[in-house]
Amino acid sequence: STNTVNTASLRDDAGFTLAVLTTDTAMTLLSAGGGTVDQTGAVTAGALDLQGGANFTLTNAGNDTASLTASGTGIINYVDATGVTIGAGGVASGNADVTIQASGGDLTVSNAVNAGGATVQLTSSDAITGAGLITGATVNLDANNGIAANTDANAMDATNIGAGVSGNIAITNVGATTFTADNDTVGGAIQLTNT
Repeated sequence: STNTVNTASLRDDAGFTLAVLTTDTAMTLLSAGGGTVDQTGAVTAGALDLQGGANFTLTNAGNDTASLTASGTGIINYVDATGVTIGAGGVASGNADVTIQASGGDLTVSNAVNAGGATVQLTSSDAITGAGLITGATVNLDANNGIAANTDANAMDATNIGAGVSGNIAITNVGATTFTADNDTVGGAIQLTNT
């Protein structure tokens, strides 16, 4: 007999440490009371949903999920071995820093990433794309093959963009911003639009 699980959930109000966790379906991590959720081994899941007041530090280089969502009030720091998409519901941290890295592919911001008055750091070994609104007091974007993003930031620092490649930067920002592209020559066009 085969049992199919649609969602695997782990919850501890004080936080917890994951060893190795592999699931073929969606996985929800809950830590409503706070603390820290971290790991000693890789997490592999079809979709990963981080919820609650914990600080999530999931930075194992072997992590692999197709879709990432989060709703909480703590710091979110996630590294994915391949590309990752911000799933339906987006990523929201209240007013805590959000750091997401796609080490082996695109970082697709299909839905909102919101750090409130804190910092958003998005990094991709390939491109950062998508129509989801990226909100933070400071938004840092780092991609090797171009950026096409929608932001709401007071300060934006786009570092290492187009390092040795012909990537373009196309950013639409909701309000007034200070924009800096530094560290490398951009191989393509830069288009910054404030709305």
